[in-house]
Amino acid sequence: VRPGYTYESYKTLLEPIGFKLSEPIGVGGPIRQGCNKLITRSQEIAGLALGLPLFFLLAPWTAFDGSSPSVPYSLYVKATRPA
Repeated sequence: VRPGYTYESYKTLLEPIGFKLSEPIGVGGPIRQGCNKLITRSQEIAGLALGLPLFFLLAPWTAFDGSSPSVPYSLYVKATRPA
């Protein structure tokens, strides 16, 4: 998924063609984003040998983002088309 999608942009794209959207759920806020950048950079330098242990080390910190942050790393929206 490309960055920049919002719930409103999903509605604009999907409702005109008959989809019904659930309420959005945001996953991962600024802490999750910072951890992801650090893991990605470490993998670029040293590969999976550094990235994987760093992932497990940093994963618990992402819980401090809470649920459904105001600026999520990912946005989940269920789109269904009525029969």
